Amino acid sequence: MSNISSSENRRRFSRIPFKVSARLIDQNGVTEVDVLDISLNGLLIHKPTNWNAKLGQTFEARLTLENSSVELQMNLSAAHISDDHIGFHCDSLDIDSISHLKRIVELNMADSELLERELHALIER
Repeated sequence: MSNISSSENRRRFSRIPFKVSARLIDQNGVTEVDVLDISLNGLLIHKPTNWNAKLGQTFEARLTLENSSVELQMNLSAAHISDDHIGFHCDSLDIDSISHLKRIVELNMADSELLERELHALIER
């Protein structure tokens, strides 16, 4: 079984396809990235060419929603890295960002009970 399959089996948070650009900020500066999906617990990006993020490395992510002035700000740590993608765990969000993120997930999930379970799991961690 591949790592992706076992990760999906353990996944507690639904991934929502979410194609936007984001800025990842760390001690080395700002890197523009393409987000592939988002969840209440993190995000997945397309790995930029020649970018050397390391597992556990921390970043601040800023995602501006299309056709909006809304900006999500997330504190992230690199959770898994492949040749093409980097998955980040969300370490913290401000209250405005969690509200907007909750609404994004809510609009993209057909099951409101699943959303409530995921929110409960997020609070418990």
